[in-house]
Amino acid sequence: MEWLIALGLGIAAGTNAYIPLILLASIARWTDLISLPEGWQWLESPWTIGVLATLIVLEMVAQRFPGVATVSDIFQTALRPSSAGIAVSAQGASAATVTDWESFWSDGQWVPVAVAVGVALVVHLAKVVVRVTADAVTAGVAGGVLAGIDEGSSVMFSITALLLPVLIPLLLVGVLGGTWWLIRRRKRGAVTDQPIND
Repeated sequence: MEWLIALGLGIAAGTNAYIPLILLASIARWTDLISLPEGWQWLESPWTIGVLATLIVLEMVAQRFPGVATVSDIFQTALRPSSAGIAVSAQGASAATVTDWESFWSDGQWVPVAVAVGVALVVHLAKVVVRVTADAVTAGVAGGVLAGIDEGSSVMFSITALLLPVLIPLLLVGVLGGTWWLIRRRKRGAVTDQPIND
């Protein structure tokens, strides 16, 4: 289960650093579904949730403007993987609070954190490439649509990883299958739209 949580939160944080953290904090604060371990309870404080909410709004605005989105993505290259590591650790899929570093390394408690960080970095880099390419091809018009897709997928993967991690593989297959279908459909449309030379 730790691997599925790490995978889901890594994907979620790779598209938006703040959504997994605010959802984790909100679920822990206002429900009994998640209890944050000692050492991570600061995450569910009203101040932390308020700061995260502000950062989400700023990020949502920034992602709607091509030049600003690129600068934001560059800045977030370290932030998104870090967010994934924090979310996995705070969620309890790994060591809650490292008090014994020797056992942290020898027992493999670091592995889910490393998986989440690695997945978030790969997803983030893929997002940057897709975003820059789409902005160049559409003169920035696709930015808002892509930002909405990023935010929606981050919410879906976060909630699934936190509440029903067993569904992460199905969600991932669905997202990849849907993406493949859209790309194929777009390519077919481009071929159909080409004029026939006699």
